[in-house]
Amino acid sequence: MPPQTVPAALWSRIDDKVRYTLETYSETLTLLTGVSFAEKQIPFVYGALSLLIEAIASPFSEDEIAQILTTQEVRFGQPQMWRAVMRIECEMERHYSAKLDPETLATFPSFKSASALVESEISLWGGWIEKLQTTPGKRFLVVGDGPLPVTALLMHKKANIPIVCLETNKKDAACAQRFLDRGGIGKESIEIRYANPATYDYAEHPALLILETVPDKNALLKRAREQDPTRPIAIRAGVGLNTLLYEPLEDQLDARLFLSFDRRTTSLPGCLKSTYFTSEPEETLVFEKEEPKPDLSDVKYFPHASADLG
Repeated sequence: MPPQTVPAALWSRIDDKVRYTLETYSETLTLLTGVSFAEKQIPFVYGALSLLIEAIASPFSEDEIAQILTTQEVRFGQPQMWRAVMRIECEMERHYSAKLDPETLATFPSFKSASALVESEISLWGGWIEKLQTTPGKRFLVVGDGPLPVTALLMHKKANIPIVCLETNKKDAACAQRFLDRGGIGKESIEIRYANPATYDYAEHPALLILETVPDKNALLKRAREQDPTRPIAIRAGVGLNTLLYEPLEDQLDARLFLSFDRRTTSLPGCLKSTYFTSEPEETLVFEKEEPKPDLSDVKYFPHASADLG
């Protein structure tokens, strides 16, 4: 059985929010690691996960957060939970990618929080956005947006910049392309590519946003910085109590790489991820220098809705 929720209005009457959150965490983890992810189960599974999300959204003190995150149950359960959350989010995106189009995307359950996070990210990119809007041949890169390219669409619409989505899963790349095709969005606005981030040529992208789903971020960062050590990069990850659901960035990166991410978005209501940034982009980007054309020989494209799903 999924854990029973407690209305937000009654939180003030609960003496031990920590205990309730830990119980909800345990029951949700048991459910997510034991349930089928068949399409008909997705609403049920997501509903159960939402109960834990509601519990995490309640205000906690720093001591309470530390108490929750340092329990043996959480420390041993986190890797399983992270994998389960990634899996259900991917299945949710595949489900909605087939049913929605860019005009109806606002009905996606996580759309509101995604929109708020993108707005916060745009503010931290600063003057760089204005430069990119007026610089031909430069495109913002989003890595790991998945079968439902919510971030790419929001960045394109809110910042009015061209986007390339780099995907590591061929089927998800094809799903994303079909979704964009239904809205008539061409590759001059958002282009979907399928390639290995560790060998991809980042030359045409003066800045990168790496989503939390991308594996082996160390290899990606080393590749991107070999080509341009000053390129600004942002990465989404869990922070604080949200690391119950998303792996913290410091656990994913080599220590030296992690220390280069010196800024991040502030916590936003209803948003479970934060975005880490490297140094101020407007201080590091140079648009005027002549650069070689990127090597895209290993990139697979999905130019129309009938893209191969093999």
